[in-house]
Amino acid sequence: MKFCSNCGKQLEDSATVCDACGTPTEQLPVPAPSSAPSPVKESPALGIVALILSIIGFLTGILTIGTYLDLLAILCSLFLLWKSQEKSLKTNLSVAALVTASLSALTCIFVLNQKFAILFCVLLLIAIFLFKYKKIQKLQEKQRFLILAAVLIALSISACGVLTKVAVSAHNNIPASTSETKETSGQEESAKDMLKAVKRYYRQKSYSAAITSAEKLIHKYPNSPQAEKANDILEKSKPLYANDLRKQLEEAIKAKEWNTATHLGQELSSKYAKYDAAKGVDTLLENVQKEKDYDTLCKSRDSKNWENVLKQSGDFLKDWPNSPNIKEVEAMQANAKEFYWNSLKTYQKNKSWLLALRDAKLLQTYFPKDPEIQSAIDSINKQISERRTELLALFVPERDDVRDLTWYTPSSAPKYVNDRCAIYPYLSKTDSGTVSLRLKVVYTGDNWLFLSGVIFDIDGQNNLLSYAQGDYYRDNAWGDVWEVIDKEANETDKNLLRSVANSEKTIIRFQGSLYHYDMTVSQAEKKAIQDTLELAEYL
Repeated sequence: MKFCSNCGKQLEDSATVCDACGTPTEQLPVPAPSSAPSPVKESPALGIVALILSIIGFLTGILTIGTYLDLLAILCSLFLLWKSQEKSLKTNLSVAALVTASLSALTCIFVLNQKFAILFCVLLLIAIFLFKYKKIQKLQEKQRFLILAAVLIALSISACGVLTKVAVSAHNNIPASTSETKETSGQEESAKDMLKAVKRYYRQKSYSAAITSAEKLIHKYPNSPQAEKANDILEKSKPLYANDLRKQLEEAIKAKEWNTATHLGQELSSKYAKYDAAKGVDTLLENVQKEKDYDTLCKSRDSKNWENVLKQSGDFLKDWPNSPNIKEVEAMQANAKEFYWNSLKTYQKNKSWLLALRDAKLLQTYFPKDPEIQSAIDSINKQISERRTELLALFVPERDDVRDLTWYTPSSAPKYVNDRCAIYPYLSKTDSGTVSLRLKVVYTGDNWLFLSGVIFDIDGQNNLLSYAQGDYYRDNAWGDVWEVIDKEANETDKNLLRSVANSEKTIIRFQGSLYHYDMTVSQAEKKAIQDTLELAEYL
């Protein structure tokens, strides 16, 4: 047997030319069979390293470092294959590493978009050149099987990666469901309809509606193409609407519609200050407020609401000292002052000291430096103090140290509950100054009535006294019985007491379940009622 010296193909003994490569050959002796096995050299450690690098590079291909590891494994594999041309080395690991790393790098470059396309293509061309024919032909059948298996495994894994990438991309780019597609379509149609409305308002010169509709569209669909168009119309509408606002403002001022003018001016100043129509609007608003205050003051004067005149004239003089209407405002203030001064004198004449003090303090609020008003207040306070002393002399005080208060009962009230039928209010004042008014109505006699109600006939007008069950109690002793209503007086009760005190004749009917008893309120009881109500105010 002989072999071609060029390509290594086995030739017939009689062959003079290699039928594979055409190289002339000589008669070669047939090698003698040897009983000893041919030595097989171990795979270098670099092959193992190259395979490990290719596997790690494939697993971490999604990261940049994975591609670097693949390229390093390719270089190691190519080096080993080149060295195997000179030495009989096992190439299984090198081939597997080369295939795995090449496919992994290819996947990273074209699927994961890593930036190594040029370098990979160069290395691949080198691998093909070195590997070409000779190496494959010298490989044994087992080696060819291992290379094929490595290629198939790498191709399978790479295909899975590619399919996964494509699936993820499709999921991100394609609507997830028909309902989402319909929703997107519905939103687009809604945006188009809103844009049509914006354009229609703009053509109709309804700039306020155009601005409102455009802002609503931009807010609802901010990234839509309709929003961009709406924004263009919005920017065109704003200065035009500002001009409309200015015209409306001037018309409202001419018509003295101050509230409308204020609203228009504030809108123009706050929202459209950068446009020419807003120039000088702050001065206009100031004049509007001045005129509004003056008109309000005149209305209070015409309706003779002198308390409002005092307040509004004082505010006007403080806020608008340079107004051309200053003299008119000062005259209105003087009239209001005269009104309350005359009222104060009338109350003093009638000895209605509390009412007189009320008017004097009102005047002092707006004329704090007026010595005449301060003198009147001092005089009234003196009269109130003297009157309080006079009234306290008409009451019997009783101290309650447990509750920290003092009771004041009219001296004309019955000393004992069974003395006589009676009606009288009485007072309590706590140490902290809180005053409470109570009302007591007493029936006493030989027989029980079992009260079901108390009726006041005040100059022919009937009034029913209301009370709670807890305000009523009854008792008896020494052959007498009594039934009592003792309650805290509310505003209705106070008005009832005033009516009784000012009446010509008042009859109180104690209505029982079967019988009743009538009592006429005496003049002494009427005076005690009036004194008690007055003391409650002075305390």
